[in-house]
Order: sequence, then structure tokens, then C-alpha cells
Amino acid sequence: MSDLDPFARLREQLTARAEEEPDDGRDDDPLHRYLRAIRRGDVVTGTVASVHRFGVFLRLDGEPAHPVFPGTGFVRTPDLTWYRFAAPEDVVEPGDRVTGEVLFVDLHQTQVSVSLKALQEDPWDRLTARSGDVVRGTVTLMTPVGAFVLVGDGAEGLVPVAELRGADVGEGQELTVRVLEIDRVWRRIRLTLAR
Repeated sequence: MSDLDPFARLREQLTARAEEEPDDGRDDDPLHRYLRAIRRGDVVTGTVASVHRFGVFLRLDGEPAHPVFPGTGFVRTPDLTWYRFAAPEDVVEPGDRVTGEVLFVDLHQTQVSVSLKALQEDPWDRLTARSGDVVRGTVTLMTPVGAFVLVGDGAEGLVPVAELRGADVGEGQELTVRVLEIDRVWRRIRLTLAR
């Protein structure tokens, strides 16, 4: 369980509660038997069944047909990857084979919550930049609050609009920036233009 994930404890409680539920006659149902065999932390593989703005449905290997959803597996949009993307279709598309870690099993919704990024290396673990370093990076996103700059593989920092001082900056542009602060808990990097 990650100390940084505010939903980890809730998922753990829901999974524990589901595992303790008395037999309610649903054990005869192949779908419920399948779901009861899955545990948090299991690694599952499946096929992307459908992609939506809120997440991705997976048809997990070996699962019986779901009565409502295109598959029992579901990946929330934030659990797709560590990297920035505009839409889930930028990461996966129907028919893709994927592997992920089970976050929790919801027997009432007959759904398995899966994280693809749980099996990916966290780019912050490879971040070598430190406060005071001058690095080159690509502007990945311009917002009203400033420019997001890639300062490591998958780690972005923000150059606040006040720090840009009217500079003509656009997405895709290479910038030389100074790292002012790295907050690993909140996963924030504050940058300024290097002079």
C-alpha cells in the first residue's frame, strides 16, 4: 500500500470486506466464483475491450462473460501510465493485450479494478536532478499557470508564468531551466528559466 495513494486504504478495506462476505448463493454463478479467486496484488492479463474518457474495460483472460460490462477488468484513467497523455486512446486501444496489478475486487459491481502503471517503473525513481541543477528539457504543456517541462524521463516540472517573464515559449520547445525545488511527496518540481 502506497502512503501517497489516498484510496489505497479504502480499496484494502473493500477487498477485505468482500473476502469476508458470507456465501449468499452466488457461488454457483461462474462470474462470482471467478471474482472470488482473484486477490489484491495479483497480476492479471487481458484484452482491452473498450476505451472511454473515464477508463478502460478489460476482458481478463479466463473470465466468464459479464452480464453488463464488456469485461470484468476496469482501469481508471490515472492508473493507465505514469506519463502525461491527452486521452486514454493515446495509451491503449481496443484489442491491445495488457498486463496489470489487481487493486481491488468489487463483488457487488462484479468488477476488478486494475492498474497498468503499478507494473511500470515510476519515473520519479529515476529522477537524478536536484535543487540547483541546470537542465535542458522539452516543454510538454502550456497552461495559464505556466509551462510544464520534461526534466527527466516522465518527470515534469513547472516554470510558473511569473518566472517566464514574457518569454515566447511553446510546446515542443527546448528550454534550459534551473531546478528550484523538488517535492517528492507531492510529486512537484518548481523550475525557473536559467540565465
